[in-house]
Amino acid sequence: MKKILLMLLIININVANASKVISSKVKFQATGKPAFLKINGEGKLGVTKLKIVGNKLIGSIEVDLNELDSGIELRDNHLKENYLETKKYPKAILYLDHADLLKGSSENTLEAVLELHGVKKTIEFISTIKINEKVLTVESEFSIKLSDFKIAIPSFQGITVSKIVKLNITAKIELD
Repeated sequence: MKKILLMLLIININVANASKVISSKVKFQATGKPAFLKINGEGKLGVTKLKIVGNKLIGSIEVDLNELDSGIELRDNHLKENYLETKKYPKAILYLDHADLLKGSSENTLEAVLELHGVKKTIEFISTIKINEKVLTVESEFSIKLSDFKIAIPSFQGITVSKIVKLNITAKIELD
């Protein structure tokens, strides 16, 4: 019954623009070498330009990379200045242009283009999308390979980070 109601709600919202991010978290985790070391950090969504057209989620989501925080200021500065080069590439942008929301459940495998460090690459990820009245709730997980985005593998004082970084995005967005 929930699936049917979700589908009807999606179909009835012909065009809705994301007007306000109610809450968001962008988490990242990189495994260090030695492998027992986990480097965790988080940020928030910035500008969202999303709309639902028929059964498709279309638009973009930005993350201000200067806002990322791993809990250690020196590590954050090193990451932003030497690897992400945030003065030159201050944002990561996820572009959704045909994310089909009607897959039989609220969990979808979506395809999008991620722009990071001046490189655009198509990625695939799992996302749980719920629409309750005028609030879009999204939970997504995916991993990126740093070399795909021409980002050098971070290393500092004998600790090297894995070439794969896990990302998790959760957000509640109020629709117009």
